[in-house]
Amino acid sequence: MLVKIGVVFMCIAFMVMAFVDVTAFLDNGRRAILLVGTSVIPVLFPFFFIGGLLTELQRDLNVNRRVNIFMVVVLGLLSGFPTGAKLLSNMHKNGTITRTTAIRISPFITTASPIFTIAVIGVALFKSPMLGVIIYVAHIGAAFITGAICFRLSKVIKPLQNQNTATPTLQNNEAKKTDIGESISNALHGAVSSVLAVAGLVIVFFIGSASLVPAIAGIFEMTTGIFRISEVTTGLPLAIMTVAILSFGGLCIAAQGFVFTRAFALPAWFYFAYKTLHTILAIVLIVPLYLLFL
Repeated sequence: MLVKIGVVFMCIAFMVMAFVDVTAFLDNGRRAILLVGTSVIPVLFPFFFIGGLLTELQRDLNVNRRVNIFMVVVLGLLSGFPTGAKLLSNMHKNGTITRTTAIRISPFITTASPIFTIAVIGVALFKSPMLGVIIYVAHIGAAFITGAICFRLSKVIKPLQNQNTATPTLQNNEAKKTDIGESISNALHGAVSSVLAVAGLVIVFFIGSASLVPAIAGIFEMTTGIFRISEVTTGLPLAIMTVAILSFGGLCIAAQGFVFTRAFALPAWFYFAYKTLHTILAIVLIVPLYLLFL
């Protein structure tokens, strides 16, 4: 209920902002569309398609359950959010993993990709490949610690053990076989719809956060917040604030995740709890890494 009330207030604030300064609203909209066209779609679409095709094929091949889990974790780490959430959703719909397993895996794969962290943030934005590597190591290390903690806790929290909600409708041995053409078609249609959903959310959150102070902007839209933080600070404070924004992900990333995780009903409180823990641990890790290597 609190989440829905918060969304209502954000929608109202967004509409008010649009009428207060129409020129800035239109200008931010153009910048958002440019960002989507040059960065979001080219990066996400291939991973959405490849990930979707692999999950289609693994259902027909009856791949071992542990191999399925290993594959989704690796692909999630390489491609970054929200691709991992999309892959978990596909696997749950295909009946290859249960709802409980999907929830337990989610903290491991809601992370930024190494390409974005090292190449975009480290090299292109901060002009320091080593800083990008350090931020990524702290970010991923914190994600694995968070995932391990949440995995243990999920075994004793009853709401996360209940598989009666959004359980798979098909088991591996009952799944309908599809030919390669149908698998490609399903993966292609899924990738198109998914990338459009992500693009729409990025545009809305980019516009909404453009006029906010950098730290607050990062809470709403991750990329905007990191870019603006880099304009006002340097050194260790820059590394700390960057890894914090990156690890929390922002409300835009959360909204993207919920678009896909609705298939297995990931509890919102659980998502924000583990992202908060992820953020705290990333800050703890980045300080010694920065002092040792920079």
